[in-house]
Amino acid sequence: MPDAFLDIRRSLQAREILVALEKHGPSNDAVFYQWLGTIGLGPSHRDLADLLDRLEVDGLIVTEQVDQYRVVRPSRAGIEIAQARVQSDWIARVDPE
Repeated sequence: MPDAFLDIRRSLQAREILVALEKHGPSNDAVFYQWLGTIGLGPSHRDLADLLDRLEVDGLIVTEQVDQYRVVRPSRAGIEIAQARVQSDWIARVDPE
């Protein structure tokens, strides 16, 4: 796949994760893996781990390993992106409602 396509898909995956966390609260990597696949944005397990790492490095989420799951919580900065209050240069823009 061309890099541009992968970048677009990654930006949409990141947006959907942040929006879901803002609306529904903490979740885990297994739920996101299944859900992203259901909405047509399915990543590989490695790509999802890399995406969560990037979101965490950027301060948009906080993760914690609990048994075999990586629990994901939004940070204040992640919530601000999910609410379309701020934008990120690599995450698809959230349409304000």
